Amino acid sequence: MADEGLTQQQIAKELGITQQAVSSRLSAALWFEANRMMDEAAKSLTRQLKMLGES
Repeated sequence: MADEGLTQQQIAKELGITQQAVSSRLSAALWFEANRMMDEAAKSLTRQLKMLGES
């Protein structure tokens, strides 16, 4: 759900739990860390592809 772009509040409403519970569960699952790492990997790949295009 979070990876589909839903906010924590939207997820909480759909699951019938509090936003704080959603936050705790996402943190426990290391979702934030995984998402940050994916963003960094995408940026790195974009830079590398640009460098290849400039060659």
